[in-house]
Amino acid sequence: MEVSAKPLIYVTKDSEIKLEPKSLLKRSFLKILFIILGVIIIGELIWGVRSIISSQNALIPSVSELSEGSIIVDSPKVNYQVGEAVPITIRVATGGKLTDAADLILKYDPSVLSLVSSDIKIGQIYKDYPVADNDQSFGEVKVSGITPPGETGFGGIGELASLQFKALSSGKTVVSVDFQKDSTIDSNIVEANTTHDMLGVVYNKELFIGSSQSTAVEKDNKNQCQGYIQLCQTSENQTGRQFCQQGRIQGNQCKFDPNLTISCDECRVSQ
Repeated sequence: MEVSAKPLIYVTKDSEIKLEPKSLLKRSFLKILFIILGVIIIGELIWGVRSIISSQNALIPSVSELSEGSIIVDSPKVNYQVGEAVPITIRVATGGKLTDAADLILKYDPSVLSLVSSDIKIGQIYKDYPVADNDQSFGEVKVSGITPPGETGFGGIGELASLQFKALSSGKTVVSVDFQKDSTIDSNIVEANTTHDMLGVVYNKELFIGSSQSTAVEKDNKNQCQGYIQLCQTSENQTGRQFCQQGRIQGNQCKFDPNLTISCDECRVSQ
């Protein structure tokens, strides 16, 4: 005796196609499944859009007011081997103001680091560099950059000088800027067309010589942002704006960071 499987569909006299209860249940399940998947996808899209908006808001350049100047000592690594070259970069940040000159007195431990005067490379942010000297016996470097009379001074963030030390012995050491607030006999930054020393803060560099491994400085990418807008002074003594590349989010605003912010665009006045 042959047993035939019962068809899932059959045609009525009115030519209507009807489904068996099991097929209807399957269709309902699939419909509910698609609805659930749709809700999940929409939720993911909403979350993604909110995340993008939040990220974009964090990267919206904030406007920083004119501020005091700073000198930054930087190096690509913190750990060096004995005998290894130790490159140091000195940057000046003017806080958006124009400057006529900068005088640097840099201190280092001559028993740990060695430098000859030929290893001092002057920058290009000032027209003239009348002083670029090293005294190995005292562990002291002096660099001075000035703007000639009648010419526009420097405003922004740029390299004052670069040095190439040699590591002599193991130990923890600091390459530091000789600086005391409101003193004019140490490092200073002179505001344009004045005798005002506007240097307000310095960032020194701590180094470790003779470590078991020479490792690069790990840049902290957390809260890093693309840049910010800095109010600035033009040579006509007008207030303009300049974009400074890279910074760090502080209080939902992108602001200056001594290790990340290394340059600013030209100061421009909106038309």
